[in-house]
Amino acid sequence: MRLGFIRAMSCWAAAFAAVLGFCAQPLALAHGYKNGTIEVKHPWMMANATTTGIISLKLKNVSDHAERLLSATAKGSSARLRVVPAVGSAPQAGTASPAGGWIDIPAGQTVELSAKGAHIVAEGLPKSFAAYDRFAVTLVFANSRAIDVEVMVEEHSGP
Repeated sequence: MRLGFIRAMSCWAAAFAAVLGFCAQPLALAHGYKNGTIEVKHPWMMANATTTGIISLKLKNVSDHAERLLSATAKGSSARLRVVPAVGSAPQAGTASPAGGWIDIPAGQTVELSAKGAHIVAEGLPKSFAAYDRFAVTLVFANSRAIDVEVMVEEHSGP
C-alpha cells in the first residue's frame, strides 16, 4: 500500500513539474525578441521621476552582414539614439555615428547599449515610470525588419 502511494505521488510530482516547466517557458523567453537576423535581449530602463530615461539592451547580429540600428520610437514620445562614448576607451563593436544618428552592429557580434556607452534615450515619455511598469518601443534597422519590444522598468539600485 505504501509503495503504491509513493508511486502515485511521484507521478503527480512529475506531471506537476512538466506543467510548471511548460507554463514557465514563455515567461523566460518573454523578454527576448528576434526578427530573423537581430536578437534583442532584455530591454530595460531604470525607474525615475522624470519623463526621460536611458534604455539599455543587447543587440546580437546573427547574420553574416553588418546591420545598423537607425532609430527607436516609443508610443506617445520621442525615443532617440544618443552616443555617450566611454572616456578613454577605444572604438569597439557598436560604433555609433558622431551625431548620434545610428549604431552599427557588426556581423556575428553582440552590442550592448547602456549608460556607459551608446544607448537609447527615451525623451518626452507620456509619464514617469515606476518599477515594474512597461512600455512599447519599436527599433528600426537598415537591412532588417523593425522589432517591437517591451521595455521593462526596473527598481532604482543606487543613490
